[in-house]
Amino acid sequence: MKLLQIQSMKHLGFSLEEIKTRLPSIDTPAEASNILNEQASEIREKIASLQGSLRTIETLSAEVLQMESVDWEKCADIITLLQAQSGSYWMMKHFNNNMINHIRNSFDKKSGDHILDTFKQLNKRVAELKKSGVLPQSEQGQVLAKDWWDMVMDFTGGDISLLPELSKLAYTLRDGEEKDKFEFDFEFVDEAVTAYYTNLGHSPFKE
Repeated sequence: MKLLQIQSMKHLGFSLEEIKTRLPSIDTPAEASNILNEQASEIREKIASLQGSLRTIETLSAEVLQMESVDWEKCADIITLLQAQSGSYWMMKHFNNNMINHIRNSFDKKSGDHILDTFKQLNKRVAELKKSGVLPQSEQGQVLAKDWWDMVMDFTGGDISLLPELSKLAYTLRDGEEKDKFEFDFEFVDEAVTAYYTNLGHSPFKE
């Protein structure tokens, strides 16, 4: 009978140490029920953890296929962002090491999510301006261009050398397979920001 009890508890996921500790103390239905409920709670936690791991593995597998080569540093960054439930994980494969180091050193989840939310809000404003027939070169368009440029400066920390990487991402959002991840009107933003540079009298891309 004791062997059957041990085999049953092993089948339910109890370790041998737990069986050794708990089996002698199970004398009543209530005690048995409490121990089983505790085990059920632990199993639910393990299932949730494994499901999270499975989602991460499946997502990472899809990301790796889109990389030019296997870069385990980028994979580690993607995993970190996935575990933090950040929606920006997919961007990492598009950046070079210089940009990735900047992101690692400059942002945590809160500040990274803030930049991402700002990007999304600006895109909504672009859609609203276009729907209203507002031109990129108009006063409203230039207000948006300034806010857009401020966001870029916040992201880069004023490091102009990072702009080509952001430009590359912009083209990816316009033309790439992941263009559906964000509502992004490349043409409107490009015209508005170009006019903004012209009004400033210089283009930071030429510096």
